[in-house]
Amino acid sequence: MVPKFFKADAMMKALNVYKTMLDEGLMNKEFSTNNGNNLAQNVYANKIGTVQLGSAALVSVNKKLKAAVPEGEYIQMLSPVGPDGKGGPVVGSPVASVMLINSKVNADKAAVIVKFFDWMQSEEGDKFFTYGLEGTDYTMEGGKLTYKTPQTPDEINREEFHQSYLWFVSDKSILKREYLNPEAKPVIDFVSKELIKEGRSSISFDPPLDAVAQNPDLGTDSPFILEHITKMIYGKEPISDWPKVIDEWKKKGGDAVIKEATNRYNKKEGVYLPIR
Repeated sequence: MVPKFFKADAMMKALNVYKTMLDEGLMNKEFSTNNGNNLAQNVYANKIGTVQLGSAALVSVNKKLKAAVPEGEYIQMLSPVGPDGKGGPVVGSPVASVMLINSKVNADKAAVIVKFFDWMQSEEGDKFFTYGLEGTDYTMEGGKLTYKTPQTPDEINREEFHQSYLWFVSDKSILKREYLNPEAKPVIDFVSKELIKEGRSSISFDPPLDAVAQNPDLGTDSPFILEHITKMIYGKEPISDWPKVIDEWKKKGGDAVIKEATNRYNKKEGVYLPIR
């Protein structure tokens, strides 16, 4: 049981693709230091040709883009396919949020907070966080709800903040209001019919391997690995040195990771096989 980056030939081919993209101006020169704010600013200033975002964001992203660049538009597309016939980013793991109440909060206030969390799961709370304020964000006529789809960047930001940041206890994978928005239909169709075809996953362990927990540098996305990847893409290290990176990883304790992973896999202890 070894990490995927042990496939030296495949890693070097991949690194050469990224370096070529960077050298030819097909990838942002600041890709390694860009944060979310910088990315958003570049997107809405029409400085980026392709960008990886969640498909559900397409409608709001396009409206914000058009506010700054009227002729601009983003379209959805599947990822390029690799030599193995597969494509797409890493398949995300299920995400569970944990809400904590500070131990210094007195019992009465803590009870009110818990009551507020409970209300988020009620029918009234669900309607409030999904659609907003009646009369402002939606109307009710004859028992039918009509949602006012945000149009301006400020309205879109308020909607996103309302549901994504204020609704602490919720299933964030389902946005019921999107089914009321005709503009969202192409997104829903793309996600349900096309996007499910792609994505990559690998063997994972839960609980994590002890050897990795004790030495984070041994993780597949550790600063040690990412530093070498970044330097090679920028041309500060030869890509042909990737086998040396593998050797260095093993010397840092990687052999213990391989041994533990192999034992866990053979015993089927907390092992999760690839989805795709």
